[in-house]
Amino acid sequence: MSDVGRRLVERVRRGAAPGEDALRKTLGVGGEADDREVARELVATIARGALSDLRVGEPEDARPAASTPVDGSFLGRLAARPGEDRPCIAELDDVPTLVAVLRGGSLQQRRAAALRFREMLERGDLDDARIGAIEQVLIGHRDPDVAFEVTRARAALPGEVGDEARDEDEPWAELVKKLEPEIARFWEGETTTEPIAELPGEQRAWIGLRARLLPDRVIAHLSAVLEGSDGASDLASRRALLESLRCAGDPRLLPALVSLLESRVPELVPDAARALARIDDPRARPALVAAHERSVVDLERAVLAGALALAGDARGLAYLRTLLRGDDPRVVLAAAEAMEWAATSEDVELLIRMLDRRDAALLGVLVRALGRIGDGRALRALEALRDREPPSALLADVEDAAAAIRAQMDLRGEEPPVPAEPSSLATAARAGVVARGAEETFWARLQGRFDLLLGRLWLAIGAVGRAIAWFELAAARRPRWPEPLAAIALAHVRQGEPARALGAFRRAIEANRAWVEHERPVVRTLAGVVLRRAEEMERAGRLDIARGLLDEVLDLDLRRVPSNVRFELRRRREALASSASVEAA
Repeated sequence: MSDVGRRLVERVRRGAAPGEDALRKTLGVGGEADDREVARELVATIARGALSDLRVGEPEDARPAASTPVDGSFLGRLAARPGEDRPCIAELDDVPTLVAVLRGGSLQQRRAAALRFREMLERGDLDDARIGAIEQVLIGHRDPDVAFEVTRARAALPGEVGDEARDEDEPWAELVKKLEPEIARFWEGETTTEPIAELPGEQRAWIGLRARLLPDRVIAHLSAVLEGSDGASDLASRRALLESLRCAGDPRLLPALVSLLESRVPELVPDAARALARIDDPRARPALVAAHERSVVDLERAVLAGALALAGDARGLAYLRTLLRGDDPRVVLAAAEAMEWAATSEDVELLIRMLDRRDAALLGVLVRALGRIGDGRALRALEALRDREPPSALLADVEDAAAAIRAQMDLRGEEPPVPAEPSSLATAARAGVVARGAEETFWARLQGRFDLLLGRLWLAIGAVGRAIAWFELAAARRPRWPEPLAAIALAHVRQGEPARALGAFRRAIEANRAWVEHERPVVRTLAGVVLRRAEEMERAGRLDIARGLLDEVLDLDLRRVPSNVRFELRRRREALASSASVEAA
């Protein structure tokens, strides 16, 4: 904080008499101004100084973030904003690719995809088929985290759907117009009733989802209520407002949310963390790190770990895995909610085994987490859950999660497993296999070798489905053993299913990249599979995904791949890059 700000804070602590000239002079307020104007200017000046003290970088005492697997696929490389040497959503024109991103991408990617749809619709050069595809995905999208961007995109649609979205602007403007004078009357002391608290719940939620369209004065009022400085709102009212603002995503609310984290009020910290994580601002992560480091309550730490993961910091993942095995239902639910953002493909088996619970709220959270991971192994478990005839809300979550998984597999150039294939994960669960990430023992290594041998025997007699089930079992026993994962990929290739092999190849690379690169038959097959899949994507007009596949494989050490295949991979990538440059020009 500046020297002026420090002097003002000190003056407030000592107490300032009404009409004090020195204070007015420091603030630059004229002598004719009343005390209320002086007070407002004082609060604004101190707030600006406190905001400038928020560091953009990592706090010095923060521990390094946990390492997470790097996704080298097109989806993993796809940047939400321009300015990086990566493919960018703002430059995509392929509607199926953007639809898949909106269904299965990260929060930033989905927001950018919706805004890209709005730009393309406003440009006015789309044919009816592409407009229909965009309309279908926008109508069916129900994620509140992206509701603001999706609503703006729907307003750009022609016809009845667009008219319906545009019709919301008029009542919204009337609500804000009515709210502003009520807020002014409240701060002038003409009424003691806080105006936001008087609104119906659906209008408070509307304010939260459209917060980025609110005038600065309304945002300032919301911040004051959250911090409790309005003098009228009790804890329950502040919490209700905070819950309504969870998906606001407005950086102007950041100082108030940081203040709530620092207050350490247990009723407010979790919801403040959830709201702060959804603000795309570099100042959010340091505040979440600091709150996570000082928290000692399991439920609170679980929420903070999930918020950190949403902000790109997976340091709480191991702790969340431990909490999921606990006995406190509230803590388990909070940990499962956090896993939606923190979990990786290593957590698929653990989350699937939890689907036998009867708690509908927990099941919904687990299903959403599986959808966000995007691993094709979860599809059979979701189908089994759907066969149990769950409530309609849970069935909708299952369908959304399956669509998100398929979208991510599409963007990575993969295909989902065939339904008839045996559920290796269920077999592994019945066998009591340890979750991925557990410590290997001599017994686990011995059993893994035996499972791999049985899989190869089944493969030798042509029972590919049973062979893959045993290979999956061997892989589950030893988390960092790439050999059974490569065997799964090669079995799919043998069946003429190269797209389904891609997922297993990627898991093998994640387990031990060097082994894959040095195992000649594996890396040769992988290069051939990627080349054929890229050609298929190119013929289908999915040029961005084709480029992503080629970029991904050319990041590997391909010295053991035949020179003609290496040459063709590079040639095709250069040709696609050249065609992209021509289109951009």
